[in-house]
Amino acid sequence: MTGKNLFTISYLLNNDSVSVTAIATNTFLKKEYNGAPYVQIEDIDVDIIESYIEQSLGFILLDRGGMAVTESMLMFLVDCGVHKNLFRKMTVNGKSNILWQIISKSGYKLLNCELDAAPGSNVFLGPLQGIDLELCSISNLPIGCILGREENQELIFSKELYYELQKKFDVSELFTILPLYDEPMVNIFNGDFTTTTTPNFDLISSRYLDCLRGKELLALLKYAHKNSIRNLGTESYNRLKKIKLPLSDKLCALKLFKKLPEK
Repeated sequence: MTGKNLFTISYLLNNDSVSVTAIATNTFLKKEYNGAPYVQIEDIDVDIIESYIEQSLGFILLDRGGMAVTESMLMFLVDCGVHKNLFRKMTVNGKSNILWQIISKSGYKLLNCELDAAPGSNVFLGPLQGIDLELCSISNLPIGCILGREENQELIFSKELYYELQKKFDVSELFTILPLYDEPMVNIFNGDFTTTTTPNFDLISSRYLDCLRGKELLALLKYAHKNSIRNLGTESYNRLKKIKLPLSDKLCALKLFKKLPEK
């Protein structure tokens, strides 16, 4: 697979950055023994001071997990192409049409090889706080969550939807940029430079490179050195110089950079 899909970015909605939380007043989850550990079986009613909603940016955290949006944010997202069936009716202190719960389908797959799957599952179900996520896209959704973690509702917005949001609202503090990885890039990051598909690095953007980690940039530099790709090697090295790395990695990067072909 080659082309733009290899170098796509997405945006994770950080629950900890949403300052307003609504408190559920009923039990709406039941335990499942097949598939996700919990599923929602009824609409949710929450308790929250309505003036807090008015002061928010349109996103409201739910104490039982997940996220809701105000009606005005819902209409904005729908106008941006998000299907209305992504939003579930809920009530606020018994009143309707104030908040709408986001119920997202799986749009991303977790690739972190160091994360152990939960017993009886092929999916890591532990907390993801503090973990540098490695994701690939499995469907073209404007808002998606991670496959196998649907009950967690870790919401990831497409680049296009985030840009539309940012045009109207200052939501940058609520989101973290995430690069998406496909098989050729994962192979390169793992040190396998003999992949059958060679990415078209002419399509890689500065934005994508900016959100890669040191180990990934070093892998790209090694790949660029092996395949004599001057521009990719230079861009990777320029970013590595700004990152705190072990001295051995710094010296390795410098050595590889000096051996890149001249322009």
